[in-house]
Amino acid sequence: GGPGVTCLDAVTGERQWETVTESAVKNRVAVDGDGHCAALGVSGCLFLLDTASGQVRWRRDLPRFPQRWLFGSPVVDQGHVYCGGRGGYGAWRIDTGDIAWYTELDTTDVYACYAIPVLTEHLLINVVQGNGGAVALRLDTGEIVWRRQEQGGVHYMAAGPVLMNGNRVILPGAQNKLL
Repeated sequence: GGPGVTCLDAVTGERQWETVTESAVKNRVAVDGDGHCAALGVSGCLFLLDTASGQVRWRRDLPRFPQRWLFGSPVVDQGHVYCGGRGGYGAWRIDTGDIAWYTELDTTDVYACYAIPVLTEHLLINVVQGNGGAVALRLDTGEIVWRRQEQGGVHYMAAGPVLMNGNRVILPGAQNKLL
């Protein structure tokens, strides 16, 4: 009936709660073990919800909201919610919703990508759609550690990266190849 997040009982299918968001949540939510559920609206609004009740703990607009086009999913770790897209990524503190950092990557989110970032001990790694390839950002500062541009870019339907053995990352690419 409208944009939002719904929690169902896994056994019975009974609706536990539903929270309305300002735009559609195009990908999965991120849940941690401390009762937090992060959801990202396509227009660039980040919600932190209580997993027991669906109550909004805080709501934050990403830079350039509502002119974003975000299909990715947030990730939650180390007391932060990390999210963004082609235009840039950021980190928000779970306890307060304050922004820890934001790194601009491009001037647009056109050709939004469904890829979900992976986190290492020190990095956020994701593919960047359009003319991009992949990028790794420091978790503590958002500084770009490395960026790999790829001719032909990455398709919007590209899967996210996969972390292997803690120090290798496998990334999808364009034209039926891996980056």
